[in-house]
Amino acid sequence: MQGDAERGSAEKLARSFAQFIGWGAVFYAATMVPLVMSQVSLNPWWWTPLFVVLMFGTSIALIPVSRWGSYRALKRTINLYAVINVLASVSWLLTWTGERLPTETGTWISYFPGLAAVAGAIIWRLSSVLVYVALVTPLGTYTGYTARWQEGDEPLASVLVGGVLFSLLFAAAVFALVRSGRLLDATARAARVQAVQTSVTEARTAERRRVNALIHDGVMATLIAAARTQNCAELARQASSSLGELKRAREDDGHIEAMSPHQFLTSLRATVSEIEDSARLVVTTEPQGHMVQIPAHVTQAFSAGVAESLRNVQRHAGLGANCEVRALVGPGIRVDVVDDGAGFETKSVPAHRLGLRGSIRDRFAQLEGGSSYVESARGRGTLVSMRWNIA
Repeated sequence: MQGDAERGSAEKLARSFAQFIGWGAVFYAATMVPLVMSQVSLNPWWWTPLFVVLMFGTSIALIPVSRWGSYRALKRTINLYAVINVLASVSWLLTWTGERLPTETGTWISYFPGLAAVAGAIIWRLSSVLVYVALVTPLGTYTGYTARWQEGDEPLASVLVGGVLFSLLFAAAVFALVRSGRLLDATARAARVQAVQTSVTEARTAERRRVNALIHDGVMATLIAAARTQNCAELARQASSSLGELKRAREDDGHIEAMSPHQFLTSLRATVSEIEDSARLVVTTEPQGHMVQIPAHVTQAFSAGVAESLRNVQRHAGLGANCEVRALVGPGIRVDVVDDGAGFETKSVPAHRLGLRGSIRDRFAQLEGGSSYVESARGRGTLVSMRWNIA
């Protein structure tokens, strides 16, 4: 798991909100024990203990998962809680014995029908949040209405709309704050990329000035001397020295765009953010990795390969698939793009499909010291691994 300093603003906010929701569930569980016990007879004997454990168990589990678990585990816990919330409301309606509540207290699940929607707002897209609030929240509210209100009381529509609007208020607030964190992360990544580009530009400018000075002080001086004097040993030494300087400048120019590991990882982060912002980037740097200089064409090969892999996740992995980009910087470079989506049979990919072959396999096969491979199976996700070792 990443340390707190390595997490982005969006992830820190997401974990904080998950903690808040988890402790909110603890409060509900502690205060609603008498209410839950009084409503056991509304459903079969097994329903109440089962869904008390499922509902409060998954929501309270957000506390340890958001504190110590991975971000992927947090997403899975939130999604599980959202599914259980749906099952609780639907199964209550299907198994209700028809017994009415003696007071206007409502069912215990009708007291927090929108809590799962607020949790979902941490990780879902806005459209998913809106659909969940509009379709699922009224189910929980309706259980309370049908068990306590008689004909002629408050209209059902106003009860349901009120519950939706109340839940939407909190869900929208959480979504907006987490989205602000994502924007902050994107801005920070863009600033890092700009810093790298600026440093490369400054290096090119300094090199151009050096070559200009060399031409003025060495080449021009040699040509003037050759025009004014006859062939001599001193002129030959001067010409040889100038040619040597030009040769070294040309050799140095071939390496001007070599990147440090930090610059390489900044470029990789920018690629991941641009293609799939929800993908998680996990970086491991070995001690000897800090000294590696990575040529620009190697960085370009990894960026193209990662971009194509993430696009494939978007196209083929399926809705709700999780994706992780793992980068290892040591004596060489290794980047794995892993997802838990639908997967595919690698042998069944048609020859005319150029994505995997053109952007990954062929590119790394032609790269000196480069290699790649793809592992996948239907229903088991996909692993795309790209490597480069110093020749």
